Amino acid sequence: MKTLIKNLLYQWPSLLANLMRMKSNWNRDKYVFLKIIEKGNIVLDVGGNIGDYCCTFAKVVGSSGQVHSFEPVPSTFDRLKSTIVSEGLNNVILNEVAVSNESGEIEVHMPGDDHARPSIQKHTRESWDKNEPVHSFPCKCTTIDDYIKANSIASVDFLKIDVEGAEHLVLQGAKRLLKNQGPILFFEMWDSYMRDFGSTVKDFSELLNEAGYDRFLVIQEDLKPLQDLEQNLNLHLDSGILNLVCGKVATHTRQFSAIKT
Repeated sequence: MKTLIKNLLYQWPSLLANLMRMKSNWNRDKYVFLKIIEKGNIVLDVGGNIGDYCCTFAKVVGSSGQVHSFEPVPSTFDRLKSTIVSEGLNNVILNEVAVSNESGEIEVHMPGDDHARPSIQKHTRESWDKNEPVHSFPCKCTTIDDYIKANSIASVDFLKIDVEGAEHLVLQGAKRLLKNQGPILFFEMWDSYMRDFGSTVKDFSELLNEAGYDRFLVIQEDLKPLQDLEQNLNLHLDSGILNLVCGKVATHTRQFSAIKT
């Protein structure tokens, strides 16, 4: 009964977000999703994992929207597919491919059986520093821009990226999308994983500024608007991992204004 009521509330995602926030352990990421994503939206979910967030996206956008989810690790993809089937979600397109800055072939690695940490770069923290085998999988790789062109996707409203440090590579492969359509972005940033890829805050700032992004929100323990990305983001990264929401004042003021910070 509880699940049925919650699924019905997805018809009113903003209300569901407000109810969720009343809990002491409310999920800040999902709160933001429910406030920003709308019925009929097209969502790209890069790093689908086992499907938790993908299900949220699919239920919010409804039958008039679509979610394109990308997950390259075979065992994780199987669990993602099973989740989508069990939820009866017919508006999700599943892709067993990696996403980066170039299309072709690539290798993805997973420490032990930690489905949350696969990466195209081997790391040394979290599950990676345990004495467990690292499994490697060859897979196909695409860029966001190539995928959009190949599938004749007319518009994208929301792009979520969680790829364990390779976020900047994914954004590099989405430059046409960012400049021409400017969807709202949501991606994870973790300083140590970024360094493993040779990425810096300056790299992100330059890429996003070039694409016209000028509205930012940091998600950590709280939701914090960020005025200057390059100058202030490092202060938040010093205290650990964060998620960053990016938009454009000219087109996303209404969505950002709905978020209570």
